[in-house]
Amino acid sequence: MARPRAPWDGADSRSRVRRGLRGVHCGGELTWIGPPPRAHRFPPVPGSGDRRDPGAGARPRGPLPGDDRREARLRGRRAVSLPIWRIEWRIAIRRRRLLAFNVGIPLLLVVPLSFGGAPAYHASSAYTMLFVLFGTFGSAIPLLREGDGGPLRRILLTGFPEPAFVTERVLAGSALDLLQLFPAMALVLGAGRAGTDVWVAAIPALILAFVAANLVGLWVAALARSIAEGALLAAVVSLFLLHGSGVFRTPAPDSWGAILESVLPYRALHETFLAGTGGLTEAPMPAGLLVPAVTTALLFAVTVGCSSKLLERISDPIR
Repeated sequence: MARPRAPWDGADSRSRVRRGLRGVHCGGELTWIGPPPRAHRFPPVPGSGDRRDPGAGARPRGPLPGDDRREARLRGRRAVSLPIWRIEWRIAIRRRRLLAFNVGIPLLLVVPLSFGGAPAYHASSAYTMLFVLFGTFGSAIPLLREGDGGPLRRILLTGFPEPAFVTERVLAGSALDLLQLFPAMALVLGAGRAGTDVWVAAIPALILAFVAANLVGLWVAALARSIAEGALLAAVVSLFLLHGSGVFRTPAPDSWGAILESVLPYRALHETFLAGTGGLTEAPMPAGLLVPAVTTALLFAVTVGCSSKLLERISDPIR
């Protein structure tokens, strides 16, 4: 008579599977010699190990292989995620119709001036005014729209830092303005057969002007109470700054107007256009950009420092 088989012990089988054994019934005792049945290929349940094997069913202590590297990669991604920057770029890329308008309309506006034989001084003033108004309106109007029942308040309620929001928003807006208006700038300089020095000076002058315009647009959005009021205020403030930068008139040497012109950030862009259209013999030198760059950096620092108050004025009160 055959000996009865020993009852199957699930915990014992799991402990043996954990040791990497294989088995069948030999002499009434379960000994693994083959792969475990498909139904039993599951990780051991914590706390259900065999008493003879205290480690059975327990997760090994310490990090698993690769955990440290994976966590480091995740921390690095979180550290450089820049969510507001990414949101602005994704919105701009997906709104293709608006992107086409933002690139095409400035091109259509500069074509008559570039090929119509307009005087260099008048053409450069029109170019500078177009670029500055484009950057200021592009910063102020979307902020007012988002603050008036838009997503701005929801973002602030999540606890996102206001200085980081302002920094990423201004830098993203400046980069998008540079990308969208560079074809118009290239057309102006190409039609005027500008030299290499003018092309080299155009990029820092554009960056400086667009950063300043986006900062001004943020302050305009904080002062205005509606989109119509923001558009009017953006136009008035920009025209005053353009006038102070010497775009519409040339101040007398050593006067207060000349000092103000050397400080404001739009002068470099105007001189670049003036040199590109033949109104100046040479482009503005990098040393001439130092004072406007310092002015823009100070405005940036003040804006970031006042970011909480500015965003509270743009959005609904946070309760």
